[in-house]
Parts: sequence; structure tokens; C-alpha cells
Amino acid sequence: MNTFMTSVFSRFQKKEDASSDPQEDDKNEDCVSLMTIHAAKGLEFKNVYVVGLEENLFPSQMALQSRAELEEERRLFYVGITRARERLWLTRGAARLDRGRGLPRAPSRFLDELPPDFIRPYEIAKQEELSSDAIGDMAAAFLAMSKPEEPAPTAKPRA
Repeated sequence: MNTFMTSVFSRFQKKEDASSDPQEDDKNEDCVSLMTIHAAKGLEFKNVYVVGLEENLFPSQMALQSRAELEEERRLFYVGITRARERLWLTRGAARLDRGRGLPRAPSRFLDELPPDFIRPYEIAKQEELSSDAIGDMAAAFLAMSKPEEPAPTAKPRA
């Protein structure tokens, strides 16, 4: 595991050890709670990010085998999206690596079931290689969307 991920998981573990109540974590604006949708039942958060909304991932490939399993996945999706008090972010990957090959991924069918008037799509343009300035600009744009009351930070030119 690289140093960055080790640091992230180390901080997450310390946070988890300090407080086992994710609702208490929400009072601290400077934290992130990572959990499954099952674990989020009954909780609410200011911002919620549901990731991996791709066919065969959410809903899972196994859930597509029966109508009952698909409906259970739909209920889980509902639980996930109703945890947000203020903002909900739904994300998906256009492609994923599978055995070293980049395979395109179709959006989850659940995304098509949402009312279009409540959705604001944001797509990251495909680039072969991102410079640190381009990454900074993307992060600034993302932060501006998640905190519109604050001015968006801008990437500083390198000297």
C-alpha cells in the first residue's frame, strides 16, 4: 500500500477507535465517515457520496439474477440517497480496470430512475495525463460545487 493510502487508513482507524458513533462524527465538519449503506441506515449526514453507480456494481451482478434481489438493491440505493441532509453526490466510473484492461462501464439503471430536474451532471473531461495544475483546477471546481457559499480556490502557477 502506498504512503498516502497508509496515512489515510491510519487516520481513519484512529477516528474509528475514538468514536464508534458516526452520527457524532457528523458534528465535526472536518471528518469523513466511510461506511457501507447497510451501516448508514438510520443515520443522516450533511454531505453524502454514493460511489460506484455502475451496472454490475450497484446493482451488483448477482442482484440481476432475480427480481427480488434487484428490488433489494433498489431499496439499498434509496437508503443511501436519503442519508443526505443537504447535498448528495452520486458518482460512477466511465471505465474500470479488469485484469489490466480498461473496460467501459454502463451507468447504473438506478440513475435513470431519478427525477432529471434534481440532477446536475458534472463530467471530468478525459485527458491522457493530468498535470498538477489540472488536478488543482478540477479539485477547485469540485469544491466550488460542494460549497457554493465560499469562493472556489484557484490553482497557483508554479514558479
